[in-house]
Amino acid sequence: MPFGLNSYFYSRPIQGPMVISAMYRVDAGVKWTFAGNRAELALKAGDLFNSWSPEKLELRYKTQHFNMHLVPDSRRISLSFVYKFGNFQAKPHKAVDSSRFGK
Repeated sequence: MPFGLNSYFYSRPIQGPMVISAMYRVDAGVKWTFAGNRAELALKAGDLFNSWSPEKLELRYKTQHFNMHLVPDSRRISLSFVYKFGNFQAKPHKAVDSSRFGK
């Protein structure tokens, strides 16, 4: 049963005169293969700590004073099921005739 864990971090980005808070994210997933490798069940969760959106945006430029406080809502969870039917065999394909393209 494979398990995966990914993490991302952006330090405070520079957006001209705008100040944006740092963002980070942790994703996790587990996959279970059964029925002779024909069936697969996968559970994935993204942004476990709900921190992938900046919490604060500020702009201070001349006469512009802009504050934006965001309510992050980027968590997600997914469950998928895949079943492979039959014994698929790819059909042989003819080679592409490239003689007309010149050399």
